[in-house]
Amino acid sequence: MFVVAFVRNDRDVAPWVRRINDIQQEHIMITLDVRGLPKSMTDASLHSLFAQHGRVFGLRLARDLFSGECRGFAELKMEGHEARNALAALNGSVQDGATIRVALHDERKRPGRR
Repeated sequence: MFVVAFVRNDRDVAPWVRRINDIQQEHIMITLDVRGLPKSMTDASLHSLFAQHGRVFGLRLARDLFSGECRGFAELKMEGHEARNALAALNGSVQDGATIRVALHDERKRPGRR
C-alpha cells in the first residue's frame, strides 16, 4: 500500500500516514559487499553464515571462470535492520582462516564498463 501526499511540511501529514511511511522505510533492501572470503567458500556456506542474522534475498558470489573457486568477494541483499545487524556481527570475523570484511555497497566506488 502506498500513500502519496503532497505536503509543505511534516505538520500537514496525518499521524497514520507518518506511521505507514516509517514501516515502509524499515523494509528497504540494502546490498552488502563482502571481501576477503576464503577460496573454499560456497554459495550455501555464505548463505548460512548470513542467514543467522536475517533473511538473505539475493546472493552473488564471484567465482573463477575455470576452477570454480571463490574469488574472495560477494554481494548480498538483505532488509535494512537485518543487514545492519549482519554487518556489525560479521565484519572482521574469521571464517576458514580468512578475516572477512563486510561493508555497505557503494555504487559510486565500482568501476563499470562503458
